[in-house]
Amino acid sequence: MTTTTVQARPCRACGVLVYDLRHVDTQRHAPIEVEQVANGNVLIDLEAGTYRLTGRDFREPERMAHVNHFARCPEAAKFRGDRRGR
Repeated sequence: MTTTTVQARPCRACGVLVYDLRHVDTQRHAPIEVEQVANGNVLIDLEAGTYRLTGRDFREPERMAHVNHFARCPEAAKFRGDRRGR
């Protein structure tokens, strides 16, 4: 098994720190926020450089998890817009 060194970087639009990770099943890349939040729905594995979504039963207000930055970035449409027509 290979290990990956994942470093946080600031979002180009708003400056929030994110990890660029790939989904464990689909292999699609996404910016995952470094800071955990209550009711987050993303679990990360920095050693593997991957993330996965949690089920609804895991999402409890007192449990902390990560979120996809596209869900919270005020400039998310700027990044999604050029990929929708493909």
